[in-house]
Amino acid sequence: MIPRTAHENLTGLIRSNRLISISGPRNVGKSTLVKNVLAELNASVLFMNATVKKDKNRLDSYSIDELKELVQPFSYLLIERVELLPELQRLIDWTLDGELACNLILLSAFTPNMDELIREVIEVNGLNVRVYAPSFHELARHFSISEMENQLEQRLIYGHYPEVIQHPEAAKGYLIKVVDDLIEQYFGSGHRVNKTNQLQQLLRVVAFHIGEPLSYHEIGQQIQLDNETVERYVHLLVEAQILIRLPSFYTGQRYELKKSNVFYFWDNGIRNGAIQNFNPMNIRNDQEMLWKNWLIAERMKWNAANKKEASVFFWRSHTRQTIDYMEVLGEEVSAYKIAWDKKRKVKFSPLFLSYYPASTKHVVNHGTYWSFLTKK
Repeated sequence: MIPRTAHENLTGLIRSNRLISISGPRNVGKSTLVKNVLAELNASVLFMNATVKKDKNRLDSYSIDELKELVQPFSYLLIERVELLPELQRLIDWTLDGELACNLILLSAFTPNMDELIREVIEVNGLNVRVYAPSFHELARHFSISEMENQLEQRLIYGHYPEVIQHPEAAKGYLIKVVDDLIEQYFGSGHRVNKTNQLQQLLRVVAFHIGEPLSYHEIGQQIQLDNETVERYVHLLVEAQILIRLPSFYTGQRYELKKSNVFYFWDNGIRNGAIQNFNPMNIRNDQEMLWKNWLIAERMKWNAANKKEASVFFWRSHTRQTIDYMEVLGEEVSAYKIAWDKKRKVKFSPLFLSYYPASTKHVVNHGTYWSFLTKK
């Protein structure tokens, strides 16, 4: 098993809190991680899953007395896919009020149905652990840096999902199935998604335009959907931690784009699964896209793991001068230009330099990417 950075933090939270939340995309190892922690703690756990009809019926319809009897022998109640539970809030209330004696561990791949105040308390107190596909940093610690250097092009094509790492020979079929399941099973009437074909097309449009300013109107024109529906579908994909949305950095300067977004995927394998293209890097025409997508997703994983709460943006002028990625933390502005070819000379926009002379500027390529992925 690949050691996860969140392991130690999760162990401490489970030991000392009545309620914790673990969120992240499906199939990235959330269940494996928390079950290993609980096994190490020799905890008595009742495992339930809201995709299992019997479990869901119990969790939604049992009275407090029936639930007390059900969980009485256990110290912990772990529930997977809690976003499927309409009555989740009452379980949370009963736990926090002490009516249920066990501690509650909630696993979700999407925003669950809970009181906004409780959600805010969980976030503010660090009781929500976000788990993504294993990061490059985690894999390098497990396999060695040199081995991950050797695997770099594989990771750009197939991504980081645990199943892909463990069974590379089956990666293509697995990733296509993950995308199909996402479209056909994960989103449905509860999310007001009744046009799964358009959702799949939307994912493909974004996949072909990663790193490019893309408006909801432009997406809608290509897939015959209105702007409001496109925005809602994009929001669902961002909430489900499939897509990353970077807004434009705008401070009122002349010529700056104000309302555009650029999109990336949290995992390159999901991006390539959406367009079913797993060709090797040397015959692809989207090398730059894949490199930018991978670097930005890995950087954001690093920030999340290290609790760096920087705001992230891209920057572009109406004259098409660009900054690929920006982090803003207080008054500190860091700007990054990303290049696949490390021999290519990269220049920063004169317009950007005149607007933000105090910003730090960095070029990320094959020679500098490791420091970018681990810079605190």
